[in-house]
Amino acid sequence: MRDQPTPPPTDQLVALTDAERIYLRSRQAMPLVLLGFAVIGMLALLYVLVDQYPQRAYLYLAIGILNAAATWLLYRVVVKLRRDMRGGKKRLRRAQIAKMTAEPERQHYILVIEGQRHRVTEASYREYSPGDSVWVATTPAAGIWLGILPVTPANVNER
Repeated sequence: MRDQPTPPPTDQLVALTDAERIYLRSRQAMPLVLLGFAVIGMLALLYVLVDQYPQRAYLYLAIGILNAAATWLLYRVVVKLRRDMRGGKKRLRRAQIAKMTAEPERQHYILVIEGQRHRVTEASYREYSPGDSVWVATTPAAGIWLGILPVTPANVNER
């Protein structure tokens, strides 16, 4: 059998940069703040309703269930973010830019990659064109979009 050339990799794990670690740390704070507001808000609502309508137990049960569901969902988000932080890796996968839209007066520059819209800086927008192949960087557990890198001959096998 002849040796077949190995195709360029399409999905790899590489180390997070310091800037990406800081970004993930900042993203971790928001669910905790939301969790605090959800718990305090639900408890305040429950306190007011119990005082005004003591006979509606089903309403209190519903509020308790909603509070538990919000707490569980936000906890799961934080757990995934912490898993990404501990792992210290990001997932790079190859994708193509399907569409590009710009609204310079509002400073909105959008790249559509794999059906998802991603807002980028004007410099990044001008660097690419539709059909270009790029590396999309996301976190492995939470799936948070970290950015894009161009696919060049130098970085195809190095990543």
